[in-house]
Amino acid sequence: MMFLGIWMHGVQCYTELNVYMWPFKDAARSHLFDFTINWVHVFRMPVFFVMAGFFFALLTTRRGVAKAVGNRAQRVLLPFVLGWLVLAPPIIATIGYLRSGSWSEAWALATSGAAYWRYGPLHLWFLEYLLWLYPLMLAVDWLIRRILRTRGLAVASRVVRWILQSRWRAVVVAIVAGAPMVSMGGWLTTPGSFVPDAKLLFVYLTFFGFGWVLYSQRDLLDDLKRGGWLEIIAGLALTTLGYAVLLGMIPAALWRFAGPLATWLFIFGFTSLFLRYLERPLGWMRYLADASYWLYLIHVLVLIWVQVLIAPLALPALLKGLLALAIALPPMLMSYHFAVRPTWFGVLLNGRRYSLRAPEVARPTSAMPEASPNRIGQPDPLQ
Repeated sequence: MMFLGIWMHGVQCYTELNVYMWPFKDAARSHLFDFTINWVHVFRMPVFFVMAGFFFALLTTRRGVAKAVGNRAQRVLLPFVLGWLVLAPPIIATIGYLRSGSWSEAWALATSGAAYWRYGPLHLWFLEYLLWLYPLMLAVDWLIRRILRTRGLAVASRVVRWILQSRWRAVVVAIVAGAPMVSMGGWLTTPGSFVPDAKLLFVYLTFFGFGWVLYSQRDLLDDLKRGGWLEIIAGLALTTLGYAVLLGMIPAALWRFAGPLATWLFIFGFTSLFLRYLERPLGWMRYLADASYWLYLIHVLVLIWVQVLIAPLALPALLKGLLALAIALPPMLMSYHFAVRPTWFGVLLNGRRYSLRAPEVARPTSAMPEASPNRIGQPDPLQ
């Protein structure tokens, strides 16, 4: 999901429509990039927050709430604060230069306190939202357990299990949990302020909460392996409706209901495919997953200047977008490999320090605890 974010930002300046925020816009444009960005935007952050909820539940189960919160402070809060303090000034200065063509104007913007408040957390907004979602989820979980008690939780568990095992799971979840997205017209907006958008926060809480609940029913993960391709195809078909709305070809009201359904189809579809085809340890996949955090932190500044550098080239938009990514990714990966992976910052982002001399890969360990027969509301022996 992180690499898809880099893809979106790598081709955003080559889009025909003016609905995507990006500081630089190239003369070469392609509707193909508009469609791919719209497609990825439908599921990328929802899938990310489902995973975040799932693994936060795993952390609290294995280590307890206090240690889980401490872990998230190290892996999310510190990278957010340090990343923003280091990256915000040059990014804001770059925006000022691209808008005015003057480095003095860029300096003035970069030294203006108001600019930092106006641009907010920039592309690191998802880390800020995670920091809100952790305590919110703990509070919601505590409240639900107090209200439903053991018997009510057992009933809720049976309902959740029925939904997860149903071939209509995406449709049912979209109906049950899609109301927040419906209220936003079916779209997921990108926040641009340090003050969280209440509606958007609630939308992402539904995805985060789904991941949290899914962990309690992790013995059903094998059941999620079926149906993936059909869900992806159905979600892709619905995504064309969203793009047609952007082009003004069909009424926007259609996407209000199609959007949530497409999102949940992709959530289940990609979960299914990854569980089916990528559940075994793969060294290169683990390496890229580890690297993606660092690459996402730094990619915006790198991509902007690569796009500016190649702007004079008389190339089609498709080739320019691919060229921008091809130029930007190798040095970013090298910076991760030599300056992050074996250092204290690698510990911060990846949870451990890796040696440069002997690259280590994921081994087939028992990463996921064996599923117990307990349901929501019953004590987990791993607690």
